[in-house]
Amino acid sequence: QANDRPTYDLESGCRAAPQVVAYFAPDNCGGPTNCRFEPSIQSTTVPQWSSIRLHTTMENHAQKLLQMDICLCLESCSQPESWFKVDTLSTNAIQVLPDPMVAGKVMDLKLHGPQGGWQLDGEMHTRELKLLFDPEGSVGDEDCFLDPQDVRALTGHYCLSTNDCKAPTTSSSDGHVWENVKVHFAGMYAVCYCDASCTVQAQWNFIKWHLVAGPYSNHEWHFSRVIQFDLTITGWGLVGDN
Repeated sequence: QANDRPTYDLESGCRAAPQVVAYFAPDNCGGPTNCRFEPSIQSTTVPQWSSIRLHTTMENHAQKLLQMDICLCLESCSQPESWFKVDTLSTNAIQVLPDPMVAGKVMDLKLHGPQGGWQLDGEMHTRELKLLFDPEGSVGDEDCFLDPQDVRALTGHYCLSTNDCKAPTTSSSDGHVWENVKVHFAGMYAVCYCDASCTVQAQWNFIKWHLVAGPYSNHEWHFSRVIQFDLTITGWGLVGDN
C-alpha cells in the first residue's frame, strides 16, 4: 500500500510496515526490518534487482490494480529509521484477448502483458494455460492447479494432465499467443496460467474471469407449423445486432 509519509514520521510505511502479501518471489523479508534481497547487478548508481514476481490480487473476482512503495535500506537495516521510500510501483493486470471471446469462433488466444518477464521457451510444465468453466465465479489459485480443463470445451488447446497443456504458438516479452483455438460453449471461464515449475501449486495463478459470448447449448423448442411463434434464445453476452 502506497504511503507518502516522510521518513521521519513514525508511521511511515517503510519504517515498520510488513512487505505486501502480493509479493511472491524471490524469498525476501522475514519481518518488516529483516529483508535480505541483494541486487543482482551491483552498482553505486543503478543497482538492479531481478526476477521479482507478484501474486495477483483479486477483488470481486477481478484483478485489483495496486500501488506499492519501493523501500530501501543502505545500512543498519534492523533499525526502522534506516528504511526510506524510493518511489512507487504500479501494477497492471494481464489482458486476455479477444475480450470477449465468441463461442464456436476460431481465434488466436492471447495473454498480453507488455515488457514482462515471460517464460519464452519450454514445452512441459512451463507456459501452461487452462480455461475452466466457472459460471459461479468460484475458481481460485488452488482450483487452477488441481482442476482439469474440460476436453469437450475447447479445440486447438488441449491439456494432457492438470499441469501439462499445449505450449503457446509464439512467445515474446509482451506475452503468449495460442493460435486456432475454439471454445465450444458460451459462459464465464476462469483463465489460469503458470509460467514455470508448474508441478508446484504456488506457481499457478487465477488470471481473470472471462466471458465467452454466445447462446446456451441446451435449447429445445416445440412449435406448430403454419401459425406464427416467437423464438427466444438465451445466452451470455448477446447483443442487439446478433
